[in-house]
Amino acid sequence: MELQEIESRLKFVFPARHRQALLDLGDRIHEACEFLVLSDSDDRHNSILSENEWIHSSDFDNPWPEFLIAFASNGCGDYFAYDTQQNPASIIYIDPDISVEENLQASDKLCFETFVDWYKDQIETHKKVRQKLI
Repeated sequence: MELQEIESRLKFVFPARHRQALLDLGDRIHEACEFLVLSDSDDRHNSILSENEWIHSSDFDNPWPEFLIAFASNGCGDYFAYDTQQNPASIIYIDPDISVEENLQASDKLCFETFVDWYKDQIETHKKVRQKLI
């Protein structure tokens, strides 16, 4: 599926740096986290469109509001998502152990102003983890 079609269906245009990472599977972010990608596959947890359709549906335990768009995970049911109520959209960490509403209202929520800020944090965190393993 083409990026423009996914953006149309999600009603969100990804920032330029995010678009670049989506189109380049060799980008370091794909190693640093479970970065949702463009292509649909048998594993819905890879596709940004399929994953968002699922978490916004009634099949999901606590369906998300449409203004949140998931784009990455740490692999434990948690997500990083755009909060499109903000302009430009900020990024919030969604902890699966509490409701979406609680995540949004938490005074200590993990947020990033831009995708670039989030990206730098993820790459740096991944680098530190790898250094500890060596």
